[in-house]
Order: sequence, then C-alpha cells, then structure tokens
Amino acid sequence: MVEHLRIFIEGWVLVELASRTGIVSGTASAFSHNNGRTGIVNEHFNTVEHGLSSLPRETFDEAKSWLLQYRASKNKNFKRTNPQKYRNTLTKTIYTLAGKLGWIDSELYVFASEKIGYATPITGLSDLGNNQLELVRDRVRYEHTKRTVKTKQAKARQDNDA
Repeated sequence: MVEHLRIFIEGWVLVELASRTGIVSGTASAFSHNNGRTGIVNEHFNTVEHGLSSLPRETFDEAKSWLLQYRASKNKNFKRTNPQKYRNTLTKTIYTLAGKLGWIDSELYVFASEKIGYATPITGLSDLGNNQLELVRDRVRYEHTKRTVKTKQAKARQDNDA
C-alpha cells in the first residue's frame, strides 16, 4: 500500500514537471519535488517520525483522496491546462467522500441538486459544470468533516467518562 502511494506521488510529480517544462528533465528535480510532496503527506497524516511506512492500511484511500484534493487545490493552472483531468479529480473526490458518508449515488445526486439549487435531482455528476462540481465537492467535504468531528468528539467523551 505504501509503495502504491509512493508511486502515485512520483507519477504526480512527473506529470507536474511535464506540464510545467514541456518535458521531464532529470530525476534529481523529480526527487526533490517528491520529497516535498511526501513531506506534506507525512505532516497531514502524522507520519513524520516514521514516514509513509507507518501509515495505517485503513487510511491509505483517505491519503490518496487527500493528495488528489491537494493537487487540484494547489495547481492553479491545472484547471486550464488539463480540464478533463481536473474534472475527473473533482468527480473522484466527490464520490470518495460520499462513499465515506455512506451515501448511494441517488442520495448524492439529490444532495448536489439541493446545494446547486436545481428543482429536480440530477441524473449524474456529468450534468454539472466544473464550478458546480467544485461547489458540490466543498459541501460534501464539509459534511464529511462535520461527521468526522462529531464522531471524534463522541469518542473523546466516552474516553473521558470511562
């Protein structure tokens, strides 16, 4: 799993280098960029001391999803240079977060319709434009964060009571 995440990060670095320079030039710059990305993942998932090898298996998908979100949010030109890939990243993020919330597709579509202000439910995320997908992603992310915080607070209360 950890090796898969490293390969994912390295692939991301190579795509970024290719998009910025037109070609991938040398492994030294890719290596330095990779260390920066790995450091960001390590900090976010509290694996700084022992690195990615200490990342629990159950958080691997979350780490990959978070890295996709981070990539989309940090690369300002990503939306313009590769709009389909940007759209795919948004869609994957939305479906991943909705799955963690236990939502089936129809529930997600009703939620998206409400947040966008459509009178009727949408039939799929392909019905939405990029700005609408960004809005839905942000709202689903908010719902996921809200649920995660409530769960952690309830667990902390139980631990304090015990």
